Amino acid sequence: MTNKHFGAFKSLSSLIIAATLLSVTPVFADDPEPISQHKDWTVFAYEEAGKKTCFAVTQPTESLPAGVRRGSIFFSVTHSQTDKTTNAVSVAMGYPLRENSTPTITVGSKTFSMFAQAETAWPAGDNVQSALVAAMKRGQKMIIKGTSSRGTNTTDTYSLSGITAAIGAAKTHCNL
Repeated sequence: MTNKHFGAFKSLSSLIIAATLLSVTPVFADDPEPISQHKDWTVFAYEEAGKKTCFAVTQPTESLPAGVRRGSIFFSVTHSQTDKTTNAVSVAMGYPLRENSTPTITVGSKTFSMFAQAETAWPAGDNVQSALVAAMKRGQKMIIKGTSSRGTNTTDTYSLSGITAAIGAAKTHCNL
């Protein structure tokens, strides 16, 4: 892993835990450790009570509109031994999402609806999540659109380069 990537993702590790893994376990014995780098995706893992949680994470390559103040923006795919979860997708939008809004993810010609709470969005159901992960593995980029509580429409573009290897590495590391 390059120092550039390690520094950026290490600074996000606490936020990543809070935003994407809090529902898995509220207290962490260890901080997430970087496991491997797969092109534009990094795999992290931590252990709690003898159970591993592993996740592949990336940041957008482009965020529009430019100049809008936002918090941390990232996309993650999580695997957990605690509840045998695999391919749990979430996106931190970096702002409070508009109440009752439906953020979308587009990969190629397929668009997937998400449900939102606070600053995070998840696929709207297990079937949607499975189809999204399959599309991500075949795609080159994904575009996530959302609307902030102030009415600002945002578009984040993510590279999918390395996603298949990153998901595989996270699952392997977590023995799932």
